[in-house]
Amino acid sequence: MRTQDARAIPITDYLKKIGAKLARTQNGTNGLEYVYHSPNRDDKTPSLCVNVAKNIWSDVPQGA
Repeated sequence: MRTQDARAIPITDYLKKIGAKLARTQNGTNGLEYVYHSPNRDDKTPSLCVNVAKNIWSDVPQGA
């Protein structure tokens, strides 16, 4: 798969496919964001934010 092909896949679709838990939606500074519990660690506070319009994510675990 080429990089541009991978970038065309919505991050939210991938997270749904791997079973990540959606915690909430919110209006971020750059538009609508979906907030998930991180799929690669057991976190009690959701920390993975996905900007739907830009199809980018950030994950800032608590205590980091």
